[in-house]
Amino acid sequence: MTMTTVCPYLAGTNTECMKPLNDDLVYKMPKTENVPNKSGLLDDKENSFKTGSISIPVFAMNSGDGKNLSLKTGDIVTLENPLQKMIKGKVFLTEEIMPGVIKTAFGPGGQKASGIGFMNQASEYTPNINELHDPDNFNRLTGTPGFGDIMVKIVKE
Repeated sequence: MTMTTVCPYLAGTNTECMKPLNDDLVYKMPKTENVPNKSGLLDDKENSFKTGSISIPVFAMNSGDGKNLSLKTGDIVTLENPLQKMIKGKVFLTEEIMPGVIKTAFGPGGQKASGIGFMNQASEYTPNINELHDPDNFNRLTGTPGFGDIMVKIVKE
């Protein structure tokens, strides 16, 4: 399959690749001094989030492709590129993606912040497409990176 991150005409969709597919998680909002807390989370206390209550980066793919691969929305898969680099994420099946294409958000997942990052709680199952980019794949004339079309293999967990 091919995975696109920045070429909407390849994916043929107007949906975002952030869907409420989080697992249950607990997040402790840090104490904020001299900064108004406008988040609605409890300061310096644990805040619980139920499954499906927070939008996270996902792999959006065609429903027919998902059926052919015995996948359903919420399944965790690993994508591997020809350089054997891999990323993990949850599948979101939709008819709005062309067959043979996977679309994902550009870079927000799979990372642990050194500080208090909320998404640290979901880093194990949110994809970071930056991990699959081939640093040698770029247009030699313009210098444009070749990350608009990455070939990947899907491995179901």
